[in-house]
Amino acid sequence: MSGDTGYSVEEILFVNPDHQAQLETFVGPIVQMLLTDRATTEQYFKDPCPMTRFAALMLLLYHWGMTNDNATDCEHLAISDDDNTVRATAITCLSEYHSTSCDRIRICRLLVSVLRDEQSDERVKRAAYGGLYALYRFPIHSWPDFVELRFPENIDWVFVDGLLTRT
Repeated sequence: MSGDTGYSVEEILFVNPDHQAQLETFVGPIVQMLLTDRATTEQYFKDPCPMTRFAALMLLLYHWGMTNDNATDCEHLAISDDDNTVRATAITCLSEYHSTSCDRIRICRLLVSVLRDEQSDERVKRAAYGGLYALYRFPIHSWPDFVELRFPENIDWVFVDGLLTRT
């Protein structure tokens, strides 16, 4: 996809335990403004800079908390954003938010469609696969090693297809 930042969500989230400082290295002092006003953070979903969209998503998930309206915006970003880091992060947000909603099966179908899409970037597929585990709140110790995960050979398709039949 065009405009791709080239960073994986894992690199951004886990390189530096101080997420705020790390976000500031990507988008600068705008992070301070996003931390003070939820509405401003939500407006930055539409910013032309992918790293600013990424920062807005991260702060919504980990600072402000998601709402139904945010979940709708995240779904749009997960499906159609031009940047793979933004898409992967939006998928993570959707999975976390819908893990307690009655809309899990619909989101599960969305994640499986991303996972099966041969055109999807591997980082986006990795987020979708991890999203399935998060969506159904599987214990973290049962998750696969996402660093070593390769597509499609390491995907447990029986697991994936089984989730589609869950209620």
